[in-house]
Amino acid sequence: MSDVVILAMLLIGMVAMFGGGAWVNSIIGAILQRRREKGQPICGCGHHFSFHEPSKGICKQHTRHVIGYDGGGDPVYEIGDCSCQQYVGPMPEVDYQIIRELGQHQPREM
Repeated sequence: MSDVVILAMLLIGMVAMFGGGAWVNSIIGAILQRRREKGQPICGCGHHFSFHEPSKGICKQHTRHVIGYDGGGDPVYEIGDCSCQQYVGPMPEVDYQIIRELGQHQPREM
């Protein structure tokens, strides 16, 4: 990991220890949003491109929904299939260097 990432993790940990969980949540949300904006192949349903089956267009990832709370006030979740029917996020970037190298590869004769 880079020094910047380690420093950021330490800073967030310190803020979380001394109160400020909402601030930490907003920082994490901003980081995730920025990651999506930088061309990460994240669909509108929140799942990565790799979880979507291109031939049928559906998302194969599961989702978690709060359906109530237990006696201690902790959420009770229901696990279900994602209802996304088509990937609508940015297309993944292609490493054109790898494609060039594959194109130059000559098959071996047997």
